[in-house]
Amino acid sequence: MHPQELEIRKLGAIKPHPKNARTHPAKQIRRLVESINQFGFTSPLLIDENNVILAGHARWQAARQAGLKVVPVIIIRSLSEAKTRAYVLAENKIADLAGYDRPALAAELQELSCLLSEEDL
Repeated sequence: MHPQELEIRKLGAIKPHPKNARTHPAKQIRRLVESINQFGFTSPLLIDENNVILAGHARWQAARQAGLKVVPVIIIRSLSEAKTRAYVLAENKIADLAGYDRPALAAELQELSCLLSEEDL
């Protein structure tokens, strides 16, 4: 395990990975911008030593649209080119395997709806 620390980097210095195969529709980016505006930038980008994104391309796009100048990052160091490229693909694909406990989701949405209604009063 390589030691990793949270750092702050200028958004303009960070570059997308040239082999990133994941696409991000405008609707997703708009929703991420709304989330950033409401809650802040809460999940760091994962980058390599050259400021190239390994995970977090959509968050990077949203941060740019939200007008952020700096973002939190975690630098993943000392991976070979093959391992770096495998990580970029795996990070995206593994997220696709997640699902929802539908009854728990329905209950949470119902409770949240009530809480948000009370908060708006």
